Amino acid sequence: MKKSFLIYTLFTLIIGLGFSSCKKDKEYWVPATLDCELPSIIKNGDFITSSTIRLRDITDVDQLDFRIIDIETKNSWIALNGDISRNDDFIIYDITINGVTLNLQNYVYNATGAEQGKDITFQNDQLYMDFMYKAMKLLNERGQINVSVRGWSRMSRGELYITLFNNLDVLTRE
Repeated sequence: MKKSFLIYTLFTLIIGLGFSSCKKDKEYWVPATLDCELPSIIKNGDFITSSTIRLRDITDVDQLDFRIIDIETKNSWIALNGDISRNDDFIIYDITINGVTLNLQNYVYNATGAEQGKDITFQNDQLYMDFMYKAMKLLNERGQINVSVRGWSRMSRGELYITLFNNLDVLTRE
């Protein structure tokens, strides 16, 4: 009986000391942004502009000291800017991420001239935000995603820039 008690005590001590010496990683939710400016559009008519978004493109997270565990999307929207003049027209047809396409409804804009130097934004679209939520999960899983935007433009001059804006909460671990 004393022998089994001694073995039990020794085993308990080894297990207790073993687990107490394990380092506990700290996890933090960090507010961050991921803004992706796609290559500029320089011709009128139908267009497609594409880019690759990488996990390292997320700002406000020190990825040398912290590992990204999870990404939650708080808000997402699309902005147009560039050399926009009165009566320039824009339509965004759809956005494709890694082969999955979301058709965008009501992403049509006719410039009045008042937007000189300002972003034209398409926001508060729940379908687009849900789509980007899934895209951020895929980005965290794969490390990068391929994105393309298809549309149409009629500009009197210059270039058009499309930027995908994302406000995120990122769960990190030391």
